[in-house]
Amino acid sequence: MADFETELLNYIIKNGTVKYSELAKRFKKTSPAVYAAVKRLKQKGILKGIYPQIDLPKFGYDFTAFILTKVDSRTFSRL
Repeated sequence: MADFETELLNYIIKNGTVKYSELAKRFKKTSPAVYAAVKRLKQKGILKGIYPQIDLPKFGYDFTAFILTKVDSRTFSRL
């Protein structure tokens, strides 16, 4: 993976959704170049998508966490 793609991923991780024009300005690239890099990362399966980060309590929502636990019955029976 190119250094630019690594820096781009790190920036997206820290900042959530961001416009291609803002990324282009930040990395001194053209918007089409940034779009192509994001597309390559998606095609490789590295970047699954870019999603908004919402502060749910500020928006008025409480949140609940669900934890899925998978237990192997052979291991569990030995306890």
